[in-house]
Amino acid sequence: MKQKLQVLIIAVMVIIAGCQKEKAESGGLNGKWELRSMTGIQVAGVPPDFKSGNGHILEFTTDQYQRTEQGKSVTGGKYSIVNAAAEFDGISYKQAILYENSDLKHYFNISENKLTVSIGPVASDGYTAVYERL
Repeated sequence: MKQKLQVLIIAVMVIIAGCQKEKAESGGLNGKWELRSMTGIQVAGVPPDFKSGNGHILEFTTDQYQRTEQGKSVTGGKYSIVNAAAEFDGISYKQAILYENSDLKHYFNISENKLTVSIGPVASDGYTAVYERL
């Protein structure tokens, strides 16, 4: 009886831990994200890292996005998410963002309040940007 109770407790703990991890990783795109780093399209001599409060914001709602820089809207509109596997510069992706009026896939991952977005390998004129959830 004691052994069955121990097995049951362990099983419940594993299920709870799995649900918490899933919830943290599936927070989705909704919300505001601020740019923290970019590799692949920098201007020579300009550092690839961005400090908190830099004003480069990417905001998502259920089906709309808006990109702002220094408080001014740069672009916005509808978007959708598609399943699309790719690997660039050692990072694996399983999903991509499709912005309206663009055929370009923006592959992305969300982990620990970080949004990583890539359009392709840096060596092939792609870029990778990392945002932090605000």
